[in-house]
Amino acid sequence: MANVVQPVRTQNNTAAKCCNLAIYLLNLVYALGSFVMAAFATWVIVENMSGDIALMFDSDTYVSAGFILIFGGLFVVVLAIYGCCSTWKQNKSCVFVYLIALSVMFVVEIIGGVTALSFYVQGTNDLETVMLNTLQFEYGIGGNENNQDDVTFAWNNVQEEWDCCGVFSNEEAGPIAYLHSQWWLDQPVLSRTKVPLSCCKEKDNGEPIDARHCQDPITDYSQVYKVGCYDAVKAHGDLYTIPLSVIGITHAFILFISVIFAYCFYRNMG
Repeated sequence: MANVVQPVRTQNNTAAKCCNLAIYLLNLVYALGSFVMAAFATWVIVENMSGDIALMFDSDTYVSAGFILIFGGLFVVVLAIYGCCSTWKQNKSCVFVYLIALSVMFVVEIIGGVTALSFYVQGTNDLETVMLNTLQFEYGIGGNENNQDDVTFAWNNVQEEWDCCGVFSNEEAGPIAYLHSQWWLDQPVLSRTKVPLSCCKEKDNGEPIDARHCQDPITDYSQVYKVGCYDAVKAHGDLYTIPLSVIGITHAFILFISVIFAYCFYRNMG
């Protein structure tokens, strides 16, 4: 008769049962947390302004981070199911694999969190420069505002959505940024406009209050938005970064506690 491999029984039933119960509960908690994280990341990706901001940064890191969180969250859900099955079957080899996988995920989340935070801090420091570069060298290539490339469309959309103009916040900063741009140089000399239509103050129906006064190079800036887009874009980034940081730190902490209980359960197996 073939030998049947019996599941390993634990040496200390009380300690093992406590660890087993804790593992079940923690698996449930961080599986739910992973769903929340994946849902939040999905919102980041599909939210209308995210793609525009990525184009303004000339980088897809903003959206790529969302995909990483989605797949990472789904992997942790699978790991949680595997962990519950391993402890229920009391298979020592499976519990060991689960313990190693938990430890790896904890280290990956810590490294990923620190890296993301450093990128955010560095990105915040470079944000003004990056936005100014895309505005001055990539906006309105060819000088035709009606034939918009992706960067031009993104800038126009952000300026219209958040009632801002250019990068910096003061009466002349927006127009001056455009007056030093390739978009300005590419326009016919006799028909130049100092700012795009998306910088002009609007009525309640979305139409410019006075487009001619706003865009005419010889008029003042009273019809141009005085708020720069830097503050609006940074606030939009903070809207995602702060809750995502809280979710990530909490998730990593729960993983760390899970590693401890999984190790205790493994040690109590004969």
